[in-house]
Amino acid sequence: MGTAIAAGLAEVGFGGDDGLVVAEPDAARRALLEAEYRIRCVEDAAEAVRDAATVVLAVKPQVMDGVAASLADALAPGALVVSIAAGIPTARIEALLPAGTPVVRVMPNTPAMVYEGMSVVSAGARATREHLEQVIELFGVLGTAIVVPESLQDAATAVSGSGPAYFARFAGALAAAGEANGLAPDVALELAVRTMLGTAELLLAGHTTPAELV
Repeated sequence: MGTAIAAGLAEVGFGGDDGLVVAEPDAARRALLEAEYRIRCVEDAAEAVRDAATVVLAVKPQVMDGVAASLADALAPGALVVSIAAGIPTARIEALLPAGTPVVRVMPNTPAMVYEGMSVVSAGARATREHLEQVIELFGVLGTAIVVPESLQDAATAVSGSGPAYFARFAGALAAAGEANGLAPDVALELAVRTMLGTAELLLAGHTTPAELV
């Protein structure tokens, strides 16, 4: 997901020249990001965040405490910190950072890789409406972003964060049924996926409801 976010922002020129810096400890991945997406990459996370106005922590939940704590001394005063780690409340990250640091929690999903992501945004105790608007603009590059109270982040994650896996499983089952009835695999999959896509567009247009379609 971190790669999808960085690539999406780089694609639209978000931040301008050298406005986007990625900290990546793996040399091979640094080389890939620099070559394929023309993103400036560094090995040291503290170097990446120094003087940054906005810092996105795109790390696994199990390493969030260590990463946040390691960056505390390098953050610029007033820097906005954005976390996409599932299940980690803003209060936990705030406790690891300098007092008063604004933190915003975001749960994006995998369709962000094709700029059709659904991101759910929640403010921490120190984050203002302006901070939320900055994050909505940032993740809006990857699709759609909406604000919910942090108390509803887990519920939203169950729908949009986990949802793509359910849709993928359903598409696979629908395509497999088509194959079982004689369709070529590629034809069956296209029929299944485009039917899902068209139905989603129909529902988003507001012409009908899920209940009416079934």
